[in-house]
Amino acid sequence: MRSWGRCWPSARRRSWRRSRPGSRIVATILTPDPQIRPRPDMRIPTATTQHYLHSIIVGERLKKNEFCRDYVEFLATYIQADKRPYSFEQHRPLLEIAQRLPQLREVWVLKGAQVGLSTLAVGWCLYLALTKGYSVGYALPTKVFARRFLKTRFKGVIAGNALLKEAVRTTENVGLMTVAAAGRDGRPGTSHLYMLGMENITDAISIPLDALAFDEVDVLNQENMAWADDRIAASDFRQKLYFSVGMNPGLGMDAGYQATSQRVWVVRCPACGKDGQVLEELFPECVRRVGGAWERTCVGCGKPLAVQESGRWLARHPDRDVEGYRVPQLIIPGVSLDYIMGRWEQARRRRSLLAKFRSSTLALPDAGERQRITADILARVLDVYPVQVTAEWSVGGADVGDTCHVAFADFQGGQPDSQRLRFIRLETVPSDRMVPQLSDLITAMGCRCFVIDAKPFRTEARRLARLHPDVVVLQYFKGQAFGISTETHDGHTYRTVSEQREDSLDAYCDLFDPERRGVLFPRYLGGGDFLDSEVAAHHLKGSQKVETLDARLGKNVPRFRKALENHYLMACNNARKALVLLAGGQGPGGAGVLPVFGGL
Repeated sequence: MRSWGRCWPSARRRSWRRSRPGSRIVATILTPDPQIRPRPDMRIPTATTQHYLHSIIVGERLKKNEFCRDYVEFLATYIQADKRPYSFEQHRPLLEIAQRLPQLREVWVLKGAQVGLSTLAVGWCLYLALTKGYSVGYALPTKVFARRFLKTRFKGVIAGNALLKEAVRTTENVGLMTVAAAGRDGRPGTSHLYMLGMENITDAISIPLDALAFDEVDVLNQENMAWADDRIAASDFRQKLYFSVGMNPGLGMDAGYQATSQRVWVVRCPACGKDGQVLEELFPECVRRVGGAWERTCVGCGKPLAVQESGRWLARHPDRDVEGYRVPQLIIPGVSLDYIMGRWEQARRRRSLLAKFRSSTLALPDAGERQRITADILARVLDVYPVQVTAEWSVGGADVGDTCHVAFADFQGGQPDSQRLRFIRLETVPSDRMVPQLSDLITAMGCRCFVIDAKPFRTEARRLARLHPDVVVLQYFKGQAFGISTETHDGHTYRTVSEQREDSLDAYCDLFDPERRGVLFPRYLGGGDFLDSEVAAHHLKGSQKVETLDARLGKNVPRFRKALENHYLMACNNARKALVLLAGGQGPGGAGVLPVFGGL
């Protein structure tokens, strides 16, 4: 630096005193006097050179442990929320998450809106970059969103602390933060924090990283999210943090959380001792007016609950490797109960508002009117009966893909309002063995009518139909109305059934109407609860609708989602079609089944 002073006439010295109180001047950075035009041979320090020197300075601090090595202490010391030092005083359930983050490699946090998780995640990304020298990616739905988040949230946090302002340099137009960090080998170094937009694959695959934070998971491009996983493959740390309000049951954030340990905040009443109270699942009975003010109360004795002091995290699946937490607004005292109950009064009268309330306040994903089958609806069509490996008669359906999903059902007759399609066997078959195995299943289950997708394995579907010509029917999604026909190929004639996709799935979902209960599923499946099964997950995913542009109508219309794991729903729907076909002939229930199950 002395050589710069000699060859840089009239250099002005700018001292940086942004260190801890009582410390000496840490560095002197030379800046040119605007009145002096430098000679061509002068060695002028570029921005890159200055930042490199600055990295050494800040890195030496980190090496000397001037930045907190403990993440919780780091949050309290350097991170601000609402222009105040970050505190767990009104966010105590988040404390365990913060304490465990350094040891976890994959975490899913299904959260309500404005519970403090984004600030926690921003602090975590800065902590990893500053104290560990890790390169971190923070993923949001679009680049525009990511740049705005950088400008408002990250820069807002950085501006609140002098040391962070020294250590972090931002380049907003490319969504990059360059961080002077303690190197992994103990020497000063530089790390990076990238703001990633997941609307295209470029941001997902172009940068090697040590950790990834996925925000707003339900509106991220799911395919690009999967590609982004490869960015951390070469790192020893390889951490992924997912957090979001869940909007779609069985998809995105909810699907990720369901596959984890599923930690929930349980509260014990200090008055009567009633334990295990999960407030979001007990709402609204767990909130009452006490002395003119809203209070979280025990559903047993009605006394106020100390939701933070008497609460703890409980894992519903402690044996699972991936950790997951559900953080509703109800367990965060920092979120006003007056605000929550005000929203509840509006939401309880409108289904669309109720879905948003459940998602953003209770952290219970709800797609509203776009979700034809919900977990509550599934729970009402369960009954205790044995799954069968043989049957005297049944109808069946198969959804064909890389794996063939198969459903067999029998029929409970009686009056139209008591008719039930009762599923008695649900399983998968490898597609490369589907013809012999499906043939064996059709025989064992006494199947009278079996509907199978004609595509994508048309050759195999026709082979199966030749083995069981009076049973197997090939299914196509085409046309407008339910129709029966035949097709001929190589001298063989095959029976076919066709139906418009939306009408077909609507007809199946109508069977779940609480007043009708036109289907039954076994309460226990595969040794566990049906609601935890793949069958239930496929029904939740496949029964959702999204707004899609109809080119013919020139406007958006709700249509069932495509290209997702809905295989058992499609197989069960094919079994419904088989029953309709059978009822139109000599099958049980006769024509009386038609008004309930749709079709001919």
